[in-house]
Amino acid sequence: EETRGAVDDALTRAVDQASQLERRVRQLQGYVQQTQASMSHIGKACDEADASVRKSSLLLNGTAQQIHDLNARTHQLLAECFKDENTAAPDTTRRQQGSTSRSQKTTVSPAKGSPRRNSRTRTTNR
Repeated sequence: EETRGAVDDALTRAVDQASQLERRVRQLQGYVQQTQASMSHIGKACDEADASVRKSSLLLNGTAQQIHDLNARTHQLLAECFKDENTAAPDTTRRQQGSTSRSQKTTVSPAKGSPRRNSRTRTTNR
């Protein structure tokens, strides 16, 4: 009868251990499911971040291209503008330079302190 009691005790302990193992397996399965759900959320967040980065990159590249095009157009317009100034009629250029140099030659009247044009100083560009 002692052996039968020892066998029953061993059997009871085995059943308890099996129950504990089953409980731990269920717990681990829950952890695995939570981990999979978390991984799914992380994957979706990464996909959204990738899409956002691609969209931002396209926008940035498009803006950079527009800036490049505007700079090129600005340089072209400035070059045309300076080309037009340099190819203007020589008489017109001389008249502009002469009027500028005459208007810049002013003196200050010592009595009144007001600027007046010096009539003695005339420049002719020929």
